[in-house]
Amino acid sequence: MRWINKFRPTSRGSFNALAPRGVQEDFKLALQYAGMKPFVLGPLAEASLRYADIYILSTKPRMHFLKADNDDFGIFLLNKDYSVNNVDPPAHFEWHKRIYRCSDARAILLCHPQQAILLWQKGLALDFSIFPSIEGEIGGFTIHQEADFNAQVRENRLLLVPDVGLFSFAEDLIQAVQQVEILEWICSLNLGLGQ
Repeated sequence: MRWINKFRPTSRGSFNALAPRGVQEDFKLALQYAGMKPFVLGPLAEASLRYADIYILSTKPRMHFLKADNDDFGIFLLNKDYSVNNVDPPAHFEWHKRIYRCSDARAILLCHPQQAILLWQKGLALDFSIFPSIEGEIGGFTIHQEADFNAQVRENRLLLVPDVGLFSFAEDLIQAVQQVEILEWICSLNLGLGQ
């Protein structure tokens, strides 16, 4: 898909008018928090934040979260395929947009949790019976199936897309990170019990 850069803000003030400074700062701090997690793999991870209903603040392609700064963000419109501030979207940005369109999520993290991926590769189903209250904490986990995409996103907050990674979507980016931490813990218990 070809992205069109519709217009380019000429100053930091123009950027701040489109993405308020408080929104940028909160996003930057959440990215730096996420960047310390082992499932956030350097340039493979992506994150976005939906604000003011139609705007999406997103990481640049191949960005390291620990080094996040306000100049590393792109501003995009949910229902248009162009960058507001002349920044390319991350590699899997269409997935972000699809999830936002099907859910009330305000933040999305694309990451690569080792235990969850290992459980899937072994063909094991995630068993919450060993700690039943955990499933409610993560809001449900599923493996992507094209035919059921809308239902999967409405009914879960963790979506594993083979060959892409795990999308965690929530009210904010910190919650999206915490959902993955809990998922990794329950997956490690499942893998330990399966041995």
